[in-house]
Amino acid sequence: MFPYILVLGFLVFFSVFEICNYDKNGENIRWVFALILLFLFSGLRYDVGKDFQAYEELYNGSLLGLNPEIKELGWAFFFHLFRSLNIPFQIVVLIISFLTIYCVAIFIRQYSPYPFFSLLIFFCFAQYYTYTFNVMRQCMASYIFFASLEHIENRNMVKYFLNIGCSIFFIHFSAIICLPLYFILRRSYPLSVKLGLLVVILYVAQFFILIVASLDAYKIYLNFEQFASEITITTYMLMLLSTGLLILDIFLGKTYKTVTYNILQNINYVALVFLSITCFFAETPLTLVFLRFACFYTPILIVLIPKFIKYFFSLNSQRIVIACISMAYIAIFFHTLHSGGEVNKLLPYRSIL
Repeated sequence: MFPYILVLGFLVFFSVFEICNYDKNGENIRWVFALILLFLFSGLRYDVGKDFQAYEELYNGSLLGLNPEIKELGWAFFFHLFRSLNIPFQIVVLIISFLTIYCVAIFIRQYSPYPFFSLLIFFCFAQYYTYTFNVMRQCMASYIFFASLEHIENRNMVKYFLNIGCSIFFIHFSAIICLPLYFILRRSYPLSVKLGLLVVILYVAQFFILIVASLDAYKIYLNFEQFASEITITTYMLMLLSTGLLILDIFLGKTYKTVTYNILQNINYVALVFLSITCFFAETPLTLVFLRFACFYTPILIVLIPKFIKYFFSLNSQRIVIACISMAYIAIFFHTLHSGGEVNKLLPYRSIL
């Protein structure tokens, strides 16, 4: 566990500098160092994460041609090209790690008033940083979406659709659920409309099983009865946070409700919808399917939590609130590693070094 604690220590140290507004001149250096640390920690890992060996097997099976087990042709070609050039699989892991952390950095710097605090949340919560160890491709597609939000904000449809299109073809087909969001995220919707729509969606959700059964890429999940367990505490925590931020919208003045705010809050609502559907299908194989969709959007909390702290609290109060929330996330981090670190193959941490 020590390597995780070491990385955490640096992030806490940098976050303290940030909330104390100390040494602003060295902020960029600390930011780059933190990103490099996260990149190397994930990129140099060896057999850490449940999907590591599965990806390695797919990579080794791509020597003679496109691997039929990989549905995305672009990814299959990428694996075949690198494998035919005898490039070690570890280089592939480094590339995936770099692109993921790069997109996370763009997203946080663009939208968070406290970037190091956001980075601390990203590292500590199980469905963010360490989730990239287990669900590498979908996480990368998710953070490409978040890095592309500025194109929605600037009404640059070509760049947005190009980014998401590349994600669909080259990385993970599930990114297709991001395409229609370009047309709906900029607008402001009353809370009553959102709650009413959520009720309708939950009613219609009973028919989703038919849709999933018709999709070759996802119908396999219907056979995963062993994964049809109860909803985890992290899922309920995400629901609570998303719901809380949605309700706080009532008390926020119109001054803060810009296009940027609409985009971020609407993504939070989309995450809440998928989390609610996940609970609707509790103890069924579809829990896994919709939790995957929800995890596509829940990283919005990485920047929304700092934004709401900025909106609602004075400067001195912000420091106290950030310190309290940071301690809560750190406690969750240790609990997650202690209770599920070995099960999820996060412990022991090993690297190629």
